[in-house]
Amino acid sequence: MCACSRLTRAVLGVAVVVGVASAPVSSSVGNGMQPPAAAGAATETRHLTITTSSTPATAKAGQRVVLNVNVALKPKMHVYSPDQPKGQDYMPIALTVEDGEGFRLEKPRYPASEKFFFEPLKETQHVYSKAFRITQPIVVTGNSATEPLTISGTVRYQACDDALCYVPQTVAVKWIVPMSGGSRRQKP
Repeated sequence: MCACSRLTRAVLGVAVVVGVASAPVSSSVGNGMQPPAAAGAATETRHLTITTSSTPATAKAGQRVVLNVNVALKPKMHVYSPDQPKGQDYMPIALTVEDGEGFRLEKPRYPASEKFFFEPLKETQHVYSKAFRITQPIVVTGNSATEPLTISGTVRYQACDDALCYVPQTVAVKWIVPMSGGSRRQKP
């Protein structure tokens, strides 16, 4: 695993801005993100593979549903977790789900991280280097929705391998949650 020093990251950041500004956008959406794969399909980048699912697979009004983001890292890759020690400015992986009609968002949940001690900087960093899952609970609102819920979001991350850190990436994610009709009262 690699941890870039603050100076190295600052220098790479300048190079990245220049590189991104001059790089043509080919197979991406207008905002530079990869288009989302169909719900349940895999989206693959140079660093990792992301798949989405929901638990349960169908929902009723008033029901709690968990949106899953499964992340499988490529060999020797790691990403930083959101629970970095104070004073460190590494870019953690982050799931952002867009608000929408028909559901209410709760707080996303990230798994426990691994601690990695980087000897040259005498720093302990919190990372994910194995497959992991981010979960986003939602509560389905409304009385008797029958149309599927289409929910969109993004996963933003910066991956590093044992030699260097790569340009931060944003990957679009999507869930389509079929509604089973009827309503279910929410418990008080």
